[in-house]
Amino acid sequence: TKMQALPGVERVMRVSEPYKKANRKYHPDDSVIEIAPGVTVGGKKLLVVRDSYSDSLAPFLSQRFGEIHLLDLRYYRTGVAQYAQDVGADRILVCYSVENFIKDLDAVFLAQ
Repeated sequence: TKMQALPGVERVMRVSEPYKKANRKYHPDDSVIEIAPGVTVGGKKLLVVRDSYSDSLAPFLSQRFGEIHLLDLRYYRTGVAQYAQDVGADRILVCYSVENFIKDLDAVFLAQ
């Protein structure tokens, strides 16, 4: 598929039942999700550095975190690390569409 051909895409999988992996019906306990080797999501305060495509993810994350901050680098011009420290974020999730991440000139603020 077109998605599989994008750089940085390891795999694409079809979900047979909507939201099965995030549904309390199937997973009643709080989730700890490994998003990279040794990097997990599941702390009490989450900072999501995101583009507009990830807006629909927030309701599902809200079931797992007591506090979520959504940070859009197009409108925030200070370093992400300082913002995370200011709000006391336990975890940071960078959630972009691959195409936007490659083209986004504001991603430079991730390193600050």
